[in-house]
Order: sequence, then structure tokens, then C-alpha cells
Amino acid sequence: MFYKAKVRMEFQRIIAECMMGNNPSISYLTNLIMTQGIKLYAPSAKRLGLEIRDAVFFCIERTSEELKKYSSFSEIMDLDNSYEFRAYGDYRKIPYIDSEERIMSALGKEYSNREKPWN
Repeated sequence: MFYKAKVRMEFQRIIAECMMGNNPSISYLTNLIMTQGIKLYAPSAKRLGLEIRDAVFFCIERTSEELKKYSSFSEIMDLDNSYEFRAYGDYRKIPYIDSEERIMSALGKEYSNREKPWN
């Protein structure tokens, strides 16, 4: 019943582990994953019987694949440049390239010595 909420909370922990704070709106990519990716892919992850942390990485991977499938790199950069983040405190918007590198690095580390459960 609270699967999506748990996935969202774990996503915030993962981006904090990636040194991006715990506010998913800090970058276009993390905001997209939080607002659209989890909404679209968490039900599939639940049907696959994935643990919460695995479900987060499933949503991250599927959202990233979908974005790259339907958008060119220049379109993604235009979306990133037009994305507005309301800075507060010491936080500033993290560019798409940096956020993608950090998140995909976390995904790689998570599954470096074990198979992705959804493959």
C-alpha cells in the first residue's frame, strides 16, 4: 500500500549518498525520477517483487533509458537549462551531466558484484 512512498523515501536517501542533498528537485534528472519515474515504474517493480532499494534503482534505470530513448542529448540539455531550482541555503542546481554521473555510478556500485534482480 505504501510501496511508492517507501520508494520515494529511499530515493532521497540514495541521492543523499550521492552527495546531492536530500532534495530531489536539486537537478532536472532527480526531479524527473521523483515526479515521473517512480510514479510510472514503481508498480512494475512491485509486481516483480523487488525490495525497496532495488525498486529505486529499477526506477532510476528505466527513467534514464526512457529519457535517452525519446530525447536527443541537445533536447535533454535544453530541458536541463530551462529547469529552475529555487536555491536555498548553500544548495545550488546540479547540472544534468553531474547528476546522471553520480546516480549511474551509484547504480553501478550497487550491482557491481551481484546481478540486477529485474534482468
